[in-house]
Amino acid sequence: MPTHLYCLIPATSHRPELVPSAGLDDAPVRALAAGAFVAWVSATELGTIPRDAGAIRSIVRAHDRVIGGAIRAAITVVPALVTTPYPDDARCAEDAASRAPELERLAARVRDRVEMAILLAAPARPPETRPETPGAGPGRRYLEAARAGASTEEVDRALDAAVDTLSAALRGVTEGESRRRGVDHDSSATRHGGVIHAISHLVRRDTIRDYRHRVEIAALPVGIRAVVDGPRAAYSFAVFTPSGTNLAN
Repeated sequence: MPTHLYCLIPATSHRPELVPSAGLDDAPVRALAAGAFVAWVSATELGTIPRDAGAIRSIVRAHDRVIGGAIRAAITVVPALVTTPYPDDARCAEDAASRAPELERLAARVRDRVEMAILLAAPARPPETRPETPGAGPGRRYLEAARAGASTEEVDRALDAAVDTLSAALRGVTEGESRRRGVDHDSSATRHGGVIHAISHLVRRDTIRDYRHRVEIAALPVGIRAVVDGPRAAYSFAVFTPSGTNLAN
């Protein structure tokens, strides 16, 4: 039966009691020896990644729930991308064991570290229209433009300014940064849909409280809302891509 891989953990820090009872499709999660690492896996009847977006989201949520247990336990976790499954356990263990140097580098990158993310949201359809105030600053100009029905470009500029502000505010706390932009109508960052930018950081576990505080007091442009997400697996900075598989789109 095909094998779904969730993550890899250095054998020296693996704790069997942390292995979740169930993963994808409620299948039991197992610890599989893979050279110097332990792979968390489960059997699956899926031979490939489904085309349906809803089905893919369901798989990703189950995948992340399994990895989340290891993150909460503060052990070193190298997350695997959601891909088509391996044909069986043996192929999974062989792939991981044969890539030991790569896995060692990834594990060293995330040891005692996690990924924190900030979702920045701008209203999709602000309710009222007002004339622009002469001499107003960038934040005020954005808000007034938004109320008048801001263009995508104007909203993006305001969100980019917010990302730059947060990057500066978090300097000295973060060890890596990844930026993404797009539209998300389901995100918890906005109740009614809107334009979303995301910024992810690699941070030491002992700086998470400072990280949250700096985001909370950052002076963002008027109308921009920031929501902190994490700690979570460091997908943006140290991820394992199974060989011979296809990525979920």
